[in-house]
Amino acid sequence: MKVFALFVILLVGINTQNRLKEQIDEIDGLLLLDRNNYDFAIAKYPKLIVLFTTYGCNLCLQLKSTFIELSKRLREYEIYVAEVIACENKALSIRMNSSTYPAAYMYNEGEKSGFPNDDDIELLFEYALQNQYGLITQLNLQKEIDLFIKRSNIAVISYYSTNEIADIAIKMPQIKFGILNQHIYPKIHQAFIKNKAFEKEIYFNGQLEEFYDFIDKNAYPLVFSLTEEEFKKAEADEIPLVGMVLDPNQFNDFIKSYFEIVAEEYKGKLRFVLINTKNELTVRRFQYFVGQSLEYKRIYYYNFYTKYKISQPYDEGSIPTFKKIVEQIQIYSEPFWVGDGYVHDLTPLNYQIQIKQNPNHIILFNDMNACDLCFGFNDVFNDLAIKYQHRNNLVFAKQNRSLKPIREIIVDEIPSLFIYLKQYGQVDLVIYKGELSEETISLYIEENIPFTKFQTGSFPFTSGNEINNENFENMIMNNDKPVLLLFYSPNCEHSKAANQLFEQLIPMFENKVIFSRTDATKYKFESFNMNSYPSIFFIKEKQIQKYDSQQRSIEKLIEFINDQLKIKNDYQRIINNGIVITVTSETFQDIVIKSKQHVLVKFYAPWCGHCKNMAKEYEELAQLYRGNGNVLIAEMDWTQHQVGVVSISGFPTVILFYKDGNSVEQIKYNKQRQAREMKQFIDGLMNQHDEL
Repeated sequence: MKVFALFVILLVGINTQNRLKEQIDEIDGLLLLDRNNYDFAIAKYPKLIVLFTTYGCNLCLQLKSTFIELSKRLREYEIYVAEVIACENKALSIRMNSSTYPAAYMYNEGEKSGFPNDDDIELLFEYALQNQYGLITQLNLQKEIDLFIKRSNIAVISYYSTNEIADIAIKMPQIKFGILNQHIYPKIHQAFIKNKAFEKEIYFNGQLEEFYDFIDKNAYPLVFSLTEEEFKKAEADEIPLVGMVLDPNQFNDFIKSYFEIVAEEYKGKLRFVLINTKNELTVRRFQYFVGQSLEYKRIYYYNFYTKYKISQPYDEGSIPTFKKIVEQIQIYSEPFWVGDGYVHDLTPLNYQIQIKQNPNHIILFNDMNACDLCFGFNDVFNDLAIKYQHRNNLVFAKQNRSLKPIREIIVDEIPSLFIYLKQYGQVDLVIYKGELSEETISLYIEENIPFTKFQTGSFPFTSGNEINNENFENMIMNNDKPVLLLFYSPNCEHSKAANQLFEQLIPMFENKVIFSRTDATKYKFESFNMNSYPSIFFIKEKQIQKYDSQQRSIEKLIEFINDQLKIKNDYQRIINNGIVITVTSETFQDIVIKSKQHVLVKFYAPWCGHCKNMAKEYEELAQLYRGNGNVLIAEMDWTQHQVGVVSISGFPTVILFYKDGNSVEQIKYNKQRQAREMKQFIDGLMNQHDEL
């Protein structure tokens, strides 16, 4: 009898424990999880967001109210939001590695990842939707297809296999790709695009090699509203933006149709954007581009390539008005001049872009009508432009003081040469005083104008030499100095990251190595095993050594170059060239901890709006410390790289790693995120320690 009673008690206990595991209460739309039902909830809800909070935490209370609203918005997408009170579930918190609060995580089919600690409901909502799927998702049921389309702003669904469209998906990470099971669903079309901005699907029945162009052409509307996908597309394409904020008092359907008519005329040259003020996130995205607060009845322009921005007012919203304004600002779409054998025409309209912002050196010929000396010098100047066309970073330009005088340029003598030297973001004017002959000017160029800043295509500028078929032999294979050559693709993010590393390396190897690069999508050279980009090669005395492209970090590249030059490696002090240093988990010890300098590190997430807003100020801060031997400015993407010595609970987090002898002190920065304030913070700490 006792045995039977014990068995009944045990059975009741097991059933009670199972009921505890399966019982999930809910308050205000949040599932309440604890150590008993946590694993059950993850299994029950394939798409689940969990917020860890604790008592007495004001930030937790504030964030919880945001997550309650988020939960209501996500339910129709079958994404659930839950809360764990950490102080009541300490063992569970330890198991989840939650040491600071509030903390949030997202589960996709049981796989855990980080979730933003942000009170911006629009940002959280978009992040939740956009991170439900990987690059390519297999879809087998109608419900899966419906949810996939509902959760994606832009969905591309096809019968192609993963292998067939993998390269396309990698090139278009902002778009979600779904694959249908051909055995379940009859094949009517090869693929289709579903964008929430369009009423109907757009079908594809062409060849696989046409698929990428089809998506690129048809997946996006003529007029952007800067959804997450459109925001990433704009950054990747770098097509100049023309946009405005919708005035709630206007007839916005008409405004949109007017914009679409103008956008069609400038398709591929300009991108048009309309922002609805009801969505604060898209407003902030547009402000991030144009760099200023927004007003109604103004047209805004931003050029990714030249970084030029301008705004123009308008009285009425109409097609003629918009066309006129676009025609006025179209001059600002002019790309930076490069050395190409031509003499360019400098005018009041392009002065700001070409003289103030173009990173290439410019030799300006000040000309005037009815000037015999000018007429005689014209041929010499044209010959010089042809002679130095291999110098991409050296531009020859002319202004006619009789026809188009530029008031910002004060000229005392005609003819005359003004030389604008561009180095490290600075513009230095030199008035040439020598003889106006080809021989004398050539000698001056070769002795005084360095091979530095240049820019071509949409790729960011760097210090070095752009290599093409014409200058390859002289610059690479027949060069007396060692050469580091980067093969890049203009639209490849990894190539851009490698390019930034080149910027940091150049001052370290000044006069020792020539840094060059070439567009791998345009030029192919024998003897180079270039099967992917970016690829980096070291060339010395015609001997070619390939760098391991998987080890793209500053200290690994330093080791590689030093090894080729037979120089002993030394990381104790890094040269500060005024650029924000990218830090990874592999480079953190060498750059942040082991270097002798104090290092300010911004820990950020790519999706964080506050991080993007402070990016320009942070770059300015780096410029303020250019040449400083004691301070480095760095940043680290915490979503890709983590280190155990730092605890990050929100973005951006800014920490100064202060070096005092052999010790490293972490001092968190919590004030205004302007360059001057951050510099005052660093300098104040340094002065304070010096006094002690």
